[in-house]
Amino acid sequence: MSTDPTTTDPMACVPLSADPASIDPMSVDPLSERSGIAWRGDRAAAFSRFLPEETAIAITSSGTTHAVMMATPADLDDFALGFALSEGALASPGELLGIETLLWEGGIELRLSLADDAAARLAARRRSIAGPVGCGLCGIDS
Repeated sequence: MSTDPTTTDPMACVPLSADPASIDPMSVDPLSERSGIAWRGDRAAAFSRFLPEETAIAITSSGTTHAVMMATPADLDDFALGFALSEGALASPGELLGIETLLWEGGIELRLSLADDAAARLAARRRSIAGPVGCGLCGIDS
C-alpha cells in the first residue's frame, strides 16, 4: 500500500495520519443516528433511526491481501481471528501471533502476524480473483 500522502491516485490507500499506528480505529462509532421525514399513512412524520456504520476491512498477512469485506468497525481483533479460523488459515487461536490495525483513507487494514505453519497454509489457499471495480483495497498486495 502506498504511504505517500501526496499521491494523486484516488484509489491509492494513504494513511489519514502521518503515524497510522497512532489512530484508534475503535474511535469510529459503529452506530450513527439518522433522521428524516417519512410518509406514514396519510401524512408526513419525522423519524429517527440508528443505523450501523460499515467500512471496508482488509485482512492481510505477509504483504498479501486475502480478503476485503464490508463490516462494522468494532471488535476488529475478534473479526480477524474468526476470519482466519473459519478460512482454515489457523488450526488454533495460538497460531495468531499479533494483529496490527491501520486506518486508511479507503478503510481499515488488519495485518495478521501468523505462525510459520499458518502462514504457509494461508499462502497455499490464496485466491486469484480479478474484478473490474471495487473499493480500492481489493487485489492490492500490501
